[in-house]
Amino acid sequence: MTIEYKYDKDKDALYASIEGAFNLDEFKVTIVKIVNSNEYPPDIRTLWDMRRTDFTGISYDLEKSAIYIREQYPKRAGARLSFVAESDLAYGMLRMYETLSDDLPQEIKVFRKFSEAEEWLLKC
Repeated sequence: MTIEYKYDKDKDALYASIEGAFNLDEFKVTIVKIVNSNEYPPDIRTLWDMRRTDFTGISYDLEKSAIYIREQYPKRAGARLSFVAESDLAYGMLRMYETLSDDLPQEIKVFRKFSEAEEWLLKC
């Protein structure tokens, strides 16, 4: 799995993309880097582009583990997160992730189109 991310200073938003099979260890490393950046606040709004993510190995337990990782970084509590997924499998898995995240203070929404995810993310 490869995670790339870039801060857009003009939009005050972080744009992250995941390519390949999702890996919890790499996800945690990325969250740590985001939280500890000096370039933007730890609760920076983030668009997660998952159109090139392989969802075939993602399960309920993996999603719960990703949520647990997010819970370990309360500095991200105020972050607004949008996710983009085009395939039915990816969209469905991310919608489940969104539902499982209901107890977290972050605002999360899943989209099929990048433009809609960005528009929602930047409305605040």
